[in-house]
Amino acid sequence: MDIIQSVRWTDDGAGVRIIDQRRLPGELVERDLRTLEELCAAIRTLAVRGAPAIGIAGAMGLVALLPNGRLTRDALLALARRNAATICATRPTAVNLSWAVERVLRCGDRTMGDAAAVLAAMRVEANAILDEDREMCRRIGEHGVSGTSLDDIRAATNSSKSQLYHYFGDKHGLVQAVIDHQSAVVVGAHAEVLEAVQDWRDLERWVDSMVAAVEQQGARGGCPLGTLAAALADTDERFRTALNDAFESWWTSSMMNTL
Repeated sequence: MDIIQSVRWTDDGAGVRIIDQRRLPGELVERDLRTLEELCAAIRTLAVRGAPAIGIAGAMGLVALLPNGRLTRDALLALARRNAATICATRPTAVNLSWAVERVLRCGDRTMGDAAAVLAAMRVEANAILDEDREMCRRIGEHGVSGTSLDDIRAATNSSKSQLYHYFGDKHGLVQAVIDHQSAVVVGAHAEVLEAVQDWRDLERWVDSMVAAVEQQGARGGCPLGTLAAALADTDERFRTALNDAFESWWTSSMMNTL
């Protein structure tokens, strides 16, 4: 079973594909954002939800929506700055959004060469932001919250402590972002497979697909939500509420529609 990604590139790389969070848990709907207006609307209306996902969508969208090969270097960077201002204005208080977008802009500014070289470097930087978020979630899923320090995450994502504090505020904000991410991944993955369940044999195939997915990861980390629940349910009321909402989404979208 493929890993469900709440934000990723479209197949042709010319847009951003998201899971519409407004439609969960009832149904799994993916949307391709190919214009500045579509990207901004998705961020503004919470089709993209969760601090990291908003920042990632903004950074990737900034890159994907720039024309390839039709502008000079200076013209490309000027357009990128205008688009960045429009994207950030959709959620002015979203620190993660402005941080991610500005990080990609800075990469473009310091890249030497023509417009194609600048655009390629900005795409690499957007990919780095995406990969760092996945690595953070993977590490917490494998080692648990208590077994993962900010220094561990800093080393794994090649980031600084100031960046982590700027992006998430504190470890609580970081853990909440992981819960949001893992909830979207689990709900999306199960909803997609369970839509095809019509009988007992289909249900067995779903179980087999879950086992195969865990085996692909070397049986590390277990269920993402279960691991987080075991580590967090008794530590903080806010985490307990967020995890309960995640399990409710999974049950409503996956099991209730199947049984």
